[in-house]
Amino acid sequence: MEIKNPSVSIIVRTKDRPELLKRALKTIAAQTYRPIEVVLVNDGGCDLDIERLKEILRDVSLNYIRLEKNTGRAHAGNVGIENAQGKYIGFLDDDDEIYPEHISTLALFLTNHPYYKVAYTNTEMITRKLSEDGKGSMEKSRGLFCKDFSYPSLLISNYIPFDSLLFDKNIFETIGLLDEGFDLYEDWDFLIRIGEKFLFYHINKLTATYHQWSQELQINQKNMDYTKNMHISVLTKHREKITPEMILNLWLEYVKKEEVIAEKDTVISEKNAIIPGKGEIAEEQTAAARKASLNPQFEHIIFENIISEKNVRIAQLENTVDLIHETLGWQLLESFRRFRERLLLPGTERRKIYDLSVKSMKYIQKNGFKRFINRVIHKHEFPESFNEKHYKIWISKNEPDHTVLGSQVELSKEFKVRPKISIITPVYNPEKKVIVEMIESVIRQTYDNWELCLADASSESFVKNIIENYRKEDERIKVKYLHKNYGIARNSNEALSIATGDFIALLDHDDELAPFAFFEVVRTMNENPDVDFIYSDRDKISYEGKRFDPFFKPGWSPDYLLAQNYLCHLNVIRKTLIDEISGFREGYDGSQDYDLVLRITEITDKIIHIPKILYHWRVVAGSAAGDSEAKPYAYDAATRALQDAVGRKGWKGMVTQGITRGLYRIKFQLNDSPKVSIVIPTKDKGEVLKKCVDSIWNKTIYKNYEIVIVDNKSIENKTFEYYHELEKVPNVRLLKYDEPFNFSKINNYAVSKINSEYVLFLNNDTEVITEEWLELMLGFAQRKETGAVGAKLLYPDGTIQTAGLILDEKGNVWRSNHRYPRNILGYAGRILSIQDVSAVAAACMMVRTDVFYQVGGFDPQFVIAHGDIDFCLKLREENYLIVYEPHVELYHHESLTRGYEDTREKIERLRKETELLLRKWGHVLKRGDPYLNPNIKADNGDFSLRL
Repeated sequence: MEIKNPSVSIIVRTKDRPELLKRALKTIAAQTYRPIEVVLVNDGGCDLDIERLKEILRDVSLNYIRLEKNTGRAHAGNVGIENAQGKYIGFLDDDDEIYPEHISTLALFLTNHPYYKVAYTNTEMITRKLSEDGKGSMEKSRGLFCKDFSYPSLLISNYIPFDSLLFDKNIFETIGLLDEGFDLYEDWDFLIRIGEKFLFYHINKLTATYHQWSQELQINQKNMDYTKNMHISVLTKHREKITPEMILNLWLEYVKKEEVIAEKDTVISEKNAIIPGKGEIAEEQTAAARKASLNPQFEHIIFENIISEKNVRIAQLENTVDLIHETLGWQLLESFRRFRERLLLPGTERRKIYDLSVKSMKYIQKNGFKRFINRVIHKHEFPESFNEKHYKIWISKNEPDHTVLGSQVELSKEFKVRPKISIITPVYNPEKKVIVEMIESVIRQTYDNWELCLADASSESFVKNIIENYRKEDERIKVKYLHKNYGIARNSNEALSIATGDFIALLDHDDELAPFAFFEVVRTMNENPDVDFIYSDRDKISYEGKRFDPFFKPGWSPDYLLAQNYLCHLNVIRKTLIDEISGFREGYDGSQDYDLVLRITEITDKIIHIPKILYHWRVVAGSAAGDSEAKPYAYDAATRALQDAVGRKGWKGMVTQGITRGLYRIKFQLNDSPKVSIVIPTKDKGEVLKKCVDSIWNKTIYKNYEIVIVDNKSIENKTFEYYHELEKVPNVRLLKYDEPFNFSKINNYAVSKINSEYVLFLNNDTEVITEEWLELMLGFAQRKETGAVGAKLLYPDGTIQTAGLILDEKGNVWRSNHRYPRNILGYAGRILSIQDVSAVAAACMMVRTDVFYQVGGFDPQFVIAHGDIDFCLKLREENYLIVYEPHVELYHHESLTRGYEDTREKIERLRKETELLLRKWGHVLKRGDPYLNPNIKADNGDFSLRL
C-alpha cells in the first residue's frame, strides 16, 4: 500500500506585483513534493489572471482569495491560515523564491520527527533593483540566514526569514494567529510566541531566497521612525521574557560582533590613506612620461603596475566595507545595540547586571573562561591551549561531512562484526529540548544495530509523551517506566535490565552522540575483535547547540583515571563484563559511572581509545558539565569509589580530594621504611651542590636515606673544601668517577656501589621544596607496576620546567606544560593530576634498584642527552608505568653545572644522540606518544591543537 505524503499549504500574500508573483509561483510548481496547496491572498491589489496562474501551477491546487481593500500583512496572513487545508503550513512572499527541494526537505523532516512542530532551512538574501518591466534584476548576495535556533537570540532580532519555515497546523490552536496590531515584524512576534511553547529545528541546507529591493531600502530610510517604532513595539511586548541571565548568555554570542566595528574602521582608515596616494601616483606617472626619452617603456610599465596594484587594493577595501555592512552579523549587531538601549536603561538593576556581564565576558573573550575562573578564585592565570576559532577549524578538517556520513550507512552494513550496542540512559525530568535532541542524536547514527534503553523516573508527563512518540516510530527504542526516582545508579540498572546488546554504551538524558559515534566504535571492534572497553574524546555543547571545550584524552593511563574520571563519555563496554560485576552500585549516585569503570578496568586490560569527538556533554543549569559545584555529593561518592578501588588492589593508602573539584590523589602508606640512595653527579660548582644538599637536609621528613655524591673530575678548591665537610656527615657518601663525563656511565657506576632497595637520581642544581617528597615518590615506586616516578620541576620564578616529558615521532623531547604557573590545572588538569607519562627527567627520578638492573640501567651510548628517555622507554617495553607525581616539587636551576646546548659542538652532539634514540626506538616513537592525543601537538608541550 502506497503511503501518501501529508498535504502542505503555502500561503502567498500579494498586492500589485503580478510579474514577481508569477516567478514565485513557478518555484512552487517546481517543488519535488506533492500534494501542495497554494492559498493566494490578494490584499486589495489589482485583478489577477487566475487561469494563467493555474497554468503556471500545473498540478498544484490554487485557493484564490481576493480582499476588497488592503488590510495589512498580518490580516492577509491570518486569512490564509484560516483557509489552509494542509497538515503543514508555510509562507512565501510574492517576490521571493524557494528551491525545488524546499518543501520536501521540511515536510519529510516534520513527518519523520513528530515531536518537532516547526522546522526551517537556510535562506540567502539577495538585493535586487526593480526594472521597468517589473521583473527585477539581481545585483548582489548579502549573505545567508543560517543560524541555529536560539530563543534568547530571537528575542533580540528575527534572524529566521518567514519563507524558510514550515509549521504543523496544530500549533495555531495553541499559539493563535498573527497579531494584527503589527503590520511590520508580525512574523517576528509570531515566532517569539511559538518559541515559548515549541522547539524549532534548523536544517542546515540552503533552500530559499529572500529578496530585498533597492527601492524599498530607500523608502525604509524615509520611514525609519515607523520601522523603529514597530521594532520597539515588539521588544516592549516581550520584554518580560528577557531576563538578566538571558542577557549574559546573549552577550557570549554577540560580544564578538564588536570586532566587526573595529574591522570596518580599520578598513576605512586604510582606504582613506590609500586614496591620496592614487593622486600622487598619477603625478609620478606624468613625471615619468616627461622622462620617456630616457627609458620610456621601462618607466611606463613600472608606474602602470603601481597604479594597477593600488586600484586593486582600493577596490578590495571598498568591497570589504560593503560586505561588512551587508552581513547578517552586522545587522544583528545593530539590532543588539538598539535592544540594549531600549530595554536596559542606565541605572536600572538590569543595566547593572548587564554592565558587569559585559566586563566579565570581555575578559573571557580575551583570556578564556578558564583564566576567568582562575581569576575569580584568586589563582594564577595560564595561556589557553586553543580557542573557539581553532576548534571550529579542527571540526571542519576532521569530522565527516554529509556525504561521508551517507557512505558510512552503507559501509557499516559490510562490517564483518556487527554487534548490537545497547545505550543505557536513565531519564529524570529533562527539559523538552534536550531529551528530544538526545534521542535524535541516537536515531541519526550511521550504524544501525543499536537499541536505546530508557529508564524513565520522570514526574513530568510531557517526558513520557515524547518517549512514546519516538518509541512508536522506532522499535529500537525501549523504555521501562519507574514508579519513582530510585536514584541514578538504580535507575541505570533498570535500563540495563532491558538491554539485549553485546556492548553497553552510557548516555546521559541531556547529552548527544556524534552521528558517526557507533560507526567508529564498531569499526574499532572489527579491527580489534577482543576489545572489552572503548572510550572516545568528548566536547561540551551549550543549550543552543554550540560546541566548545573539547577534551582530547590520552591513551589508557590507569594513574590518570585514579586522579580524575577522564574516561567519562563516551564509554562502550562489553556487556558480559558489566554482568560479571553486577552493574552499577547503589550509594554511588553522581559517580556511578566512575565506580563502574574503575571496577571494569580492574578485570580487563583490553582497552582502546578512539581519538575522535564522539560525545557532546551538555552544559545546562544544574549539570556538572557547566558547574563543578552543581553536584557536591558526586565528589564524595567518587572518593568512596576510589577508596574501594585502593582496597581491591591490595594497596594501603588514603584517597583525598585534590586542589579542585573532580581531582583526587592517593597518599600511599609505605610497606616499611626502605633505604633510598639519592645519587647526585657533580663537577665543581660547590655552592650549587651545597644548596641542593642543604635543601635535602632541611626539607626531608623521611629518615632512611643516604646521599651519594659522584664527583666527575672537579678542580676547584672550594668544591674540595665542601667535600671535606660532607665526609663528616654519616649519611653522605663521596664517590669519584675520573673518566670523561658520561651521564649514563656515572649513574650506572653509582648504582653499582649502593645496596639500597631504591635509588633516586637527582641533579646537583635542584632544590627540594616538598617536605614529604621521598614518601610520596616511594608510595608509587613500591608498586609492582611502577617503573619510575618523576616530580614537578620548577624554575626559580615558580613556573614549570617540566611536568613529565612528551616524545614525538622525530625523537624530539618536549617538556609538558613548560613555563606554565605551578599551581594551575593546565589542560584537562594535567599539571595537578597524578598520571602516567612516556618519560620523566632524571633530574629527579626514583626507581627500584631491582628494576634498574632488570632493564640494564642507563645505556652508555647516550653520553649527555636522552639517557633518561632511553631508560624510560626500556621500562615501558617491560610494561612498567612511568608516573608523574605533581605533588612533589623541586626547583631546578637548569644547566648551572654543564651549561646550555648553545654551542655548535653541543648542538651537533645533541643531534647525534637524537639520531641514536630514533635508530633504537623509532619503531615505538613513530606510533606517537601514547599519553598525548594525536589531535594535540607535541611541540612545546603546551597541548595546542593540531590543525
